[in-house]
Amino acid sequence: MKNVRVKYIKKGRSKYISHLDMNRCMTRALQCAKLPIWHTEGFNPHLFITFALPLSLGYTGEAEYMDTRLTEDISFDEMRDRMNEKLPEGIEVIKVYEPVYSPNEIETALFEIVFYDEDNDLNLVKSKIEQILSQDEIMVQKKSKSGMKDINLKQYISDYSLFLGCDRLVFKIYLPAGNTVNINPSLLLGKVEESVGCELYSDITRKEIYIENGKVFR
Repeated sequence: MKNVRVKYIKKGRSKYISHLDMNRCMTRALQCAKLPIWHTEGFNPHLFITFALPLSLGYTGEAEYMDTRLTEDISFDEMRDRMNEKLPEGIEVIKVYEPVYSPNEIETALFEIVFYDEDNDLNLVKSKIEQILSQDEIMVQKKSKSGMKDINLKQYISDYSLFLGCDRLVFKIYLPAGNTVNINPSLLLGKVEESVGCELYSDITRKEIYIENGKVFR
């Protein structure tokens, strides 16, 4: 039996597939591709798949990871190709390989938020983002198992960049991710919308996830 990791992209209309439906989608693709995937044991056996870090609904993911186990030898390229033949538009496997790190080691994610000129005053949005990030405290409410609680986002922001082009504002930011602390960029986006005074249209993409010392999760 061999553990394998599937790296895939989730984009376009597929970004509106929920995590639960994503689980079903991948299970169906593996079954239709007739791949030798290990089934769990017990009263209700099912294909064994786990996801490293579930993606929020409506977000594009350029580096998503799913783990499974093979019961027979098959080339990683063949597994990738057979899965892609069965996956819906917008979901594409880009690589299959043996896992290097555990999902428990994930610490950070890089997000890209793109604002477009046709919907927003980009100079105002850029100014408000810079103003918010320069503050000593960025207080927001975050949902937890015990209910809503106030947190200071400032302590979780380690690095970011802003680029204003002719028709878009690109905001890249590193935020905590994983089992210990997980910060959704929508918390910061909500603070920006509150400062601007209106709802902002944006596309959010999770570009990559990392373990300690900025190493790419593999």
